[in-house]
Amino acid sequence: MSVNHQILTNTANTTTPYQVDAEVFSPTGSAVTAKLFYRLNGGSFIENRNDKFFGRIFGAQIPAQPLGTFVEYYIEGTTVQILPAHRVTRPSSYTHLMLPNSTICKVEWYSNTAGKIVLTWDDPQL
Repeated sequence: MSVNHQILTNTANTTTPYQVDAEVFSPTGSAVTAKLFYRLNGGSFIENRNDKFFGRIFGAQIPAQPLGTFVEYYIEGTTVQILPAHRVTRPSSYTHLMLPNSTICKVEWYSNTAGKIVLTWDDPQL
């Protein structure tokens, strides 16, 4: 069972759903199923029931959320065969998406002579 996914980046989008796509397949050629689970601000995981498969590509959406929401999600893949299913289940860590309360336009960092990392950024756009 293999699940390949490009993680979502933090966003200020509060109007359209967040598209989650992954390549889900079995190296042995067995049929597979996949599900998307997500949670908001550390709550209980919710199973997304509006998913689609196009060949090996699995797609599902997380509903748009207000600014300040912390979204965690994972993709569960299962092989479909007569033998016991091989399942990729809830990981020990989750992919996450943060909707900040403001957008930082530009962040710069450098290491100073004391070996510390110094961060600077432009004023947030509200």
